[in-house]
Amino acid sequence: MERVASPCCQAHTWIELSRSRLAANVRTMLQRTAPGVGLMAVVKANAYGHGATLLAHPLLEAGVTALGVISLEEAHALRACGVQDPIHVLGYVSAERVDEIIRDDLRPVVFSRAFVEALEVAGARSGRTVEVSVKVETGMGRLGLNGAELEDVMELLSRTKHVRVTGLSTHFARSDELDATPTQEQLGRLQAVLPRFLSQGHQLERSHAANSAAALLYPSTHLDMVRCGISLYGLYPSLQTRAACADTAELKPVLEFKTRVVQLCALQPGEAVSYGGTWVAPAQARLAVLPVGYSDGYRRGLSNQSHVMIRGQRAPIRGRICMNLCMADVTGITGVVCGDEVTLISRDPSSGATADDLAAMLGTINYEIVTGLPGSIARVLVP
Repeated sequence: MERVASPCCQAHTWIELSRSRLAANVRTMLQRTAPGVGLMAVVKANAYGHGATLLAHPLLEAGVTALGVISLEEAHALRACGVQDPIHVLGYVSAERVDEIIRDDLRPVVFSRAFVEALEVAGARSGRTVEVSVKVETGMGRLGLNGAELEDVMELLSRTKHVRVTGLSTHFARSDELDATPTQEQLGRLQAVLPRFLSQGHQLERSHAANSAAALLYPSTHLDMVRCGISLYGLYPSLQTRAACADTAELKPVLEFKTRVVQLCALQPGEAVSYGGTWVAPAQARLAVLPVGYSDGYRRGLSNQSHVMIRGQRAPIRGRICMNLCMADVTGITGVVCGDEVTLISRDPSSGATADDLAAMLGTINYEIVTGLPGSIARVLVP
C-alpha cells in the first residue's frame, strides 16, 4: 500500500450555508400563509444543525417575525449575538430560572401552574410583564395541559398581573401525513378551548399550532402564526409532504457539508481497508483519506454504502467509517490530488448524496442527518 500525504497535513472540514436559498425558502413559506399570519423560524438544535447564531439575522432579514428555541441557553446565545426580535422558548424551563426569561425578554410556553406562579412573582419583583403562550395537549402525548389542569391554569392566568397570555399553542403528531383527519381532530380540540380563554379577557393575538408540514399542507391550521423549522432549511418534513407540495412549494436545501482529501493510498488486489477489513480491493485501487468520521456527524452506518462527491463524480465510501476518518474510492476519477474539495452532504438532488439520500440509506429522517452535525464544525455563509 503506497501513500501520498498532503504537504501541510491539515484537516479542513466545514459547512456551507446558502443565504439566497434560505431567503427563497422563507418566501416560499410566507406565500403559503395568509396576509397577517406571522412566521416563527424554529432555530432549536442549532437551527437543525445549520447554525442558529449564524442564520438568525438572515432569517429575520428575509421576513421571519419571531424565532423559536427549545431552551434558555439557545435563547441567551441569540440575544448575545444581537437578536432583538421576539424569541419564543418552546421547551421546558425550570421555575427556578424565570428571572432569566425576564432579563432577556423571552416568551415561554407554559404548561404548569407552578411555572405561572413563579413567573408572576418574578414579574412583580422586576416590575415587568411576561408574555406567554399556553401549551394545550391535543393528542401529541407530551408537554401540554388539558382537562382539569388546563382549567386550573386558565383560571390562574385570568388573575395574574405580570403574566399575559398572547396565545394558545399545540403540536401536531401526524401533520406530515396526507390523511388530514388526525390533524383536524387536534385542531378541533385546540379551537374548542379558545372561546373559554377569550371569555376570560385574554386577547390571544398570537396562537400557533402549525409546524412545517401543517404550514405546507393544511391552511386551516395556520391561526395567527406558523412555526417552521425544517422547511426553512430547504428540507421537506416527509416524503408524503414532498410528493404533495414539491410542484407548488419548492424548497431548496441550504446546507452542504465539505472536507478535503488529506491523503491518497494505492491498494493492491486483496488489501483490506479500515476496521474489520469489511472491504477488500478486488483489483488495484486508489483511495482518498478524508478527515471526517462519525464524531463529525458522518454516520458509521453509511460504511460501504454511501458516496461522496469529488471533482463532480461519485466516490464510494470503502470500509468502515472511523471516528475521525473515512476512505473514498477515487480509482475511476482522474486527477484527484491532496487538498481536493469533497462534498459529503450535497444540495444537488442529482448527486445521490443529499441529506434525504443519507437518511434513506440509514433508515431514518433528514432531521437526524442535519441535527447530528456537531456545532464544533465551522459554518460559513455563501451567496
